[in-house]
Amino acid sequence: MLEDHLANADSGRAFIEVVLEGLAAEAVEPAPRGCLAMNSANELGAAVPTLSSEVSHCFASVTRVFHRAMILGQTDGSIGRARDADDLARYLVAHIGGVRNLIRGGAADPDQVRRLNVITLEALA
Repeated sequence: MLEDHLANADSGRAFIEVVLEGLAAEAVEPAPRGCLAMNSANELGAAVPTLSSEVSHCFASVTRVFHRAMILGQTDGSIGRARDADDLARYLVAHIGGVRNLIRGGAADPDQVRRLNVITLEALA
């Protein structure tokens, strides 16, 4: 699904903006869906090695898509080149996971999520 959105995006940054706006939209859902990989990592950590391996694989897959978006954005000029694309991709995964935890805990409304997203987008300049 993420891959399809990236393939159809006008730019690397436009793709990330759509992803982040979707994150803000999650804050209005009565029961935010969260992320099974993030929830598993939070609850079980490395205590269950087989699960830890699956969670790691899931994060790696998502990070690869975001890495491609960063490279696309750095190539098309919509994302700055001052920061490493790998680091930006991991930062985006961390941002999304952290914000989803805030949403699930009732600690972030859509406006707060959008303000956090602005800070994340500034990191891409």
